[in-house]
Amino acid sequence: MKISFVSDNFSNNDCFSATSPKNRDNYLAHIQKLKKIFNEAGINLSTSDINKPDLSNAVLQSGLKVKRLKKKDKENYYLIALESPLIDNAAISTKYHDKFNKIFTWNDDLIDDKKYFKVNDALVFSSKILKEFDGKKLCCIIARNKHSKYPNFNELYT
Repeated sequence: MKISFVSDNFSNNDCFSATSPKNRDNYLAHIQKLKKIFNEAGINLSTSDINKPDLSNAVLQSGLKVKRLKKKDKENYYLIALESPLIDNAAISTKYHDKFNKIFTWNDDLIDDKKYFKVNDALVFSSKILKEFDGKKLCCIIARNKHSKYPNFNELYT
C-alpha cells in the first residue's frame, strides 16, 4: 500500500529525514514518527514526487495552500490542518472540506470524531536548556519562521 504525502514544502522525502536541513529544531519529528508507524504496518508513506497521488492508495495533504486534487477522485483523501488561520485557513474554512474523507485539525469547534479528528502539532523539546536564568526575568516565545498575508490583523508572526 502506498500513501502520497502532498505538501508544497517537501519533496524527495526530505520531511521524513531527521538530518534534513528542513528539520530545524526537530520540528518534523511528528511527521517522521508517522512514517515510522506506517512503515511498521507495511505502508509506504512518501512525498508526492515519489508516491504520485494518482498512483497511490491514499493521499494525505498538508494544508489547503497546496494544489488540491481537482475533484474528489480519491476514495481515501485526507487533510492535515495544523496551521494557524493566519498562515493557512484550512483549520477554520470548511469551503473545500467536502473534498476530503477525514480532516485532522486542532480546531475543537469542528471535532466530531466522524469527519473531523483532533490532532495537535507537537514539538520535541530538548531536555536541557543551555542558558543561565538566575537573576533574570523569564519570558518564553515559541515561534516559527512564518509570514502572514494579513498585515493589519494584530498578529505576531510577521
